[in-house]
Amino acid sequence: MLDKIDEQKLIAISQKHIKLKQDGMKEEEFEKEKKRDIENHYLWREMMISIILISCPKSIKPSIRFEDWNSAMKLLSK
Repeated sequence: MLDKIDEQKLIAISQKHIKLKQDGMKEEEFEKEKKRDIENHYLWREMMISIILISCPKSIKPSIRFEDWNSAMKLLSK
């Protein structure tokens, strides 16, 4: 489910950037905004993985085979 939310968030961010460009935002401001959006998105990913790991019952924790977003997505694609 988080993978699909992530996809939608990336689409929304991309659309926002297109709109900012179309509205004539200055390049320097645009790059700052884009960098902020990317950093915030990676932070969201880290928070989601942390929530999953923290919320897991102790009995299940040993079987969890991911520690971060990338390893979770690799596991999901297997």
